[in-house]
Amino acid sequence: MKRIILKRSMLLMLCFTLILGLIPNNIYGNTNYSIDYESYNGFTVPEEPILPAEEVHPKLWFNKSEISDLYNKRLQDDYAATLWNSISTSNYLTMKFPEVPRCESNSSFIHGYYGHMARIAKYNAFMFVMEGNQVHRQRAIEALMRAYDGPIYDCAAIDPTVSGSPIDETYRAMWAQNYAAAYDWVYHELTPEQNEVIREKLAYEAQVTNDNLFIWGPRPHNHRSKPAWGLGSLALVLSDHPDAATWLETGLRAANTNTSYFFSSDGVYREGSQYYIYSHINFVPFLYHYKNVSNVNHFEIFKPAFIWEFHVSNNNGWMPNFADSFYDIITCTWSPHSLCLKKISHLSTQRQNGEIYFNGDMLQQIQRRGEESLEIILEQAMTIRWI
Repeated sequence: MKRIILKRSMLLMLCFTLILGLIPNNIYGNTNYSIDYESYNGFTVPEEPILPAEEVHPKLWFNKSEISDLYNKRLQDDYAATLWNSISTSNYLTMKFPEVPRCESNSSFIHGYYGHMARIAKYNAFMFVMEGNQVHRQRAIEALMRAYDGPIYDCAAIDPTVSGSPIDETYRAMWAQNYAAAYDWVYHELTPEQNEVIREKLAYEAQVTNDNLFIWGPRPHNHRSKPAWGLGSLALVLSDHPDAATWLETGLRAANTNTSYFFSSDGVYREGSQYYIYSHINFVPFLYHYKNVSNVNHFEIFKPAFIWEFHVSNNNGWMPNFADSFYDIITCTWSPHSLCLKKISHLSTQRQNGEIYFNGDMLQQIQRRGEESLEIILEQAMTIRWI
């Protein structure tokens, strides 16, 4: 008898559920719910743009008086030496300049082109300002003179609003800050004609970003905040430009919509560790640039985010995998090393990974330099577990 009653009860519940599903939604009133992006207790910075009375170069990362001290510290410890060696031996210092892509070019080629050109400019400008090498000087200037050439502005097929665009706004954030730094470092080496051309290129990208920031990033996640910080850096390196204050204000306002919702007041990032690092790549440079150029220190405001990073990292420096994070584990056996490494190599090439971590019994890290930019390397890092 109890079983019969239980079965009938379950049948009635099922029927009731199906009937509810047939009732029109509007019977309950307005069900067109949207996310309230002002409902969270994150943090924001003042949006009033502060620019210096006079544009000075170099200034974004260091000023002229600090160059010698910075150069002398390049080998002061193992970590500094590793960083210096990775820069001073980079392929970007010697590689052939890539051909300018066309609208119909392969997407990966277009993406690689703009990433390579921005890094060629930055690496060579940095080595010139450190060591005065004229070859690096010329390469940096040539790369800056070619900044944003090709189909980046007039090819609908790769517009940032197109899903999977090779020139989307998150990539442009990196390119903007790389070009800004390069321009800052070789500014005094430019002829008036070169300076005019380069400033016009950087200013055009700044204006395009300013006008499209909320279109490219309709929601306040990293697709809005990253280009916002890139825009801020362009405004600071071109601080004498009549529109620099507008660009900086737009960048600050857009970034605030991200930090107020996707960060908590104690620094936890809602999108997860992966996108925290992905954002970290752009907001840290901007914080330094704003402090150095305009003497505006927002590090204190961002302090909870930095502290959270250290609180949750394990002994390997890895942050926890949660929310929208990418974390692949590929299991390999001990014996067929060649086959396993072939598989790893294929995936690395296919996904253009830059870092492959070996954990488990081996406890060793193998770093592989990929052709993609740092944000892609960090975004698509994989974990390989040996058993």
